[in-house]
Formats: sequence, C-alpha cells, structure tokens
Amino acid sequence: MFIYPGNLVSKLRKLWPLRVPEPLDHLLDLIPDQVLQELLEVTYHSTFHTEEGRRVGFRAIFSTYEQLEATNPGATTCFSIPRKFSVGEIYRLAPATDPSRVAIGIALDNKDELQVWGLVDCGSTHQDFNSGFQDLTGNVDYGDPPPPFLTVSAIEPGSLSVTCGASSVLNLREGRLLEPANILAEGPVAASLHAAIAGIRQEAIEVYRYPVASLETIGQVYMQYLKKVLLRIRDKAHGGTLLIIPEEVVKDDPTLGGRLRIKYACTRSRTRRLVLESLILRDRYSALRQKSFGEAGVPQAIYEEVFTLYERRAELDAALSNSVSFLAGLSAVDGAVVITDRFRLLGFGAMIIVPSLLRQVSIAYDSNGDCNGTIGVESYGARHGAAFRLCESLDVAVAFVVSQDGGVKAVKKLGSTVVLWEDVDLSL
Repeated sequence: MFIYPGNLVSKLRKLWPLRVPEPLDHLLDLIPDQVLQELLEVTYHSTFHTEEGRRVGFRAIFSTYEQLEATNPGATTCFSIPRKFSVGEIYRLAPATDPSRVAIGIALDNKDELQVWGLVDCGSTHQDFNSGFQDLTGNVDYGDPPPPFLTVSAIEPGSLSVTCGASSVLNLREGRLLEPANILAEGPVAASLHAAIAGIRQEAIEVYRYPVASLETIGQVYMQYLKKVLLRIRDKAHGGTLLIIPEEVVKDDPTLGGRLRIKYACTRSRTRRLVLESLILRDRYSALRQKSFGEAGVPQAIYEEVFTLYERRAELDAALSNSVSFLAGLSAVDGAVVITDRFRLLGFGAMIIVPSLLRQVSIAYDSNGDCNGTIGVESYGARHGAAFRLCESLDVAVAFVVSQDGGVKAVKKLGSTVVLWEDVDLSL
C-alpha cells in the first residue's frame, strides 16, 4: 500500500511526540491539519520538477522570522515582499539554496495562508553539531543543532523527510513510510558492534597502560563517532557506502579472502588513536571529578589535572570532528570505505568482487531484524547490490549505505537471510 502526503498528517501527529523531546513535543499541536497537509503536499510535488534540467532539493522551516531570529540570530534573510508558498515558487527558489546549509523560511500570513518570507542561512553550524562530540559533562559543545522547528526536506523525486531540530520524525520514500530503526542501540547490529568494545578497552590498556573502567563510556563514544560519520556522509549528498569488518577477521587478510579489491589501501590512520585517547580522557576526568567533588583536602594537583584535561578536551574534540569529515569525505570516491570495528581504516574506493546468486533480501521492521517481507535485489542500485553480496558472503560484516537522497540503510546477514534496515536512526 502506497502512502501519499494527504495521508501523512495523522501519522505525523502520532509520531511527533514519540520522536521529538520535550518541550518541543507539543509544537505540532499549534499547527492546523490543513496547513500541515499543504506544507507536505507542496513539498512532495515540488520534487518532481526540474529547473534548467536540475532536480529540486530543498529544506523548508515552518517558523516566523522573529522566532528564528530568537534561536538563530543573524541567520535570516527576509524578503521585502513575501512570496506565495507554491510548487512553482519553490522549484524556482530552491536552486539558490544548498539544502545542507540553507533553508526556506515559511510561515502563515495574516490570512492564515502559507508564505515564503525569506531564507535561513544556518551555515555549517548544524554540520559542526553532527560532527562534534560531547564534552566531558556529556553536552555537545561543537557547533549548533538545527533550528528547533518543524522542518520538511525534499532531496529526491517522490521523497520527503520531516525533522525537528536534531530529531528525525518521518521519512517517505517512493510512497512508503519508513520508520527509523534504532539498530545502533539494540538488536543484532548493535550486538555485533558492541563485541568490539571489550577489544578497544584491552587495547587502551596495552597501548596506553590505562585501564578504561566503563564499558558504557566506550560504547557511547563508539556509537557517537559512527553516527557522526554517517551523518556527515549524508550531509554531503553524494551517497556512499561504509563497510565495518571485525578486527580479528581482517588482521591477516584485508581483502577478506579476495572478496574486496581496495583501490586505495591504507596502513595507518589517526582515527583509531583519537578515539582511544578520547576514551581515556573521558574516563580519567570522570574519576577525578568523583574524587574531588564534595571532599575536603583534595590536593591542588588534582584540580590542576582537571584543568589540563579541559584544555586537552578542546584540542581532541576539534581533531575528532576533523577526522569525521575526513573519513566521510573518502566516501565521495567510487567504491566503499572499509574500516574495522575498532575504527582502523583499511582503505577506500573498495569494490566488492565476490559473486552471488542472491535474488532477494528481507526487509526488517524493527531493530531486532524481524522481517515483514522481501524485495528483489534488482530493485536497488549498485551500492546496495554490492553491500548485499558482501554481507551474504561474510556474515560478520555490517554495511551502511547512504543514498544521495539522504536515506541511510544497513545490511547484515542473520542466519541464512540477508536483512535490510531501510532507515537507520541516527539521532544523537
């Protein structure tokens, strides 16, 4: 059964409070149904138009100029005369915007009709937020999140996404509603990646002679880094594939028994070192903080070390952010980026050369990999087909495929079945 914008309003209202945190979870209550429907329908139908042969891609934020100036001061450009929000206006205006940086500002006029009042230049702040890392108190302190308003994005014909700030609410792809699966927090994909965490802890002990105590801390940093790499690939809008292989499998054979042909094989990478240093820094700070808070007679040296850790934190956060951009940038080369489950870069421009008789994959409807149907592999392009072939041949591998339209899918073999998760939840 296909779903179209006219059927999305009730689904959007149902999903909004489940996906958007307080106090924004009631934001949709202030918007009438007919306004939501018009916003979704105009966005959807605009994707089928072209401007001088170019497909239309854009983001639209439902907010007044004054509201956006309050949350993102100086980012707005207001038109002298507002324009009517319509398919024609959007596909003429969209080429002037870069969807990863600039959004179209939309609000109701005094007649309760939708109008385009200007543009919102977020710059690279939300990309910096996506590639930044939590500070030592657990807050993201590198860049700003996207504006906290209803945002509708359209990159590919027949597709649209609804977000609010950093929260993904709804994704429509080719008439199908995709619900983000939190596979990096639960289920078999998370379990396979968590298996690397103990190895990372052991490596910290062996290399740095430091016993990182909290496996939970390691897991948080690990998943955060992976999500940010995928988010940055998505922001680049060129698509890409990230293959993750267990360290033990590739230790002596980076080509995986001839399954891969890596055009740009790598022997050294700073990503692994930066993640290890970040783990040790966080763990050391946490231990010192617990030791010094609320106690009398704490040596001055302890406070000095805490201060030093804060200084080092800024340097390390910037380096981690840069490494996210570096790793994501490699995906622009034809072929896959290949890393181990401990973030060692094996190479990029990798081609999957293993043959396969696979004809269909199973579609998961939840994080656990429970499936409600199958689809032929010919329904997908070359990137997906390559991921299917590798995962069928190597059941310990996990593949993430980022489409040009911004969708992020995951592939893994469970038992004898190759399973596809059509929409991965990358909420931070």
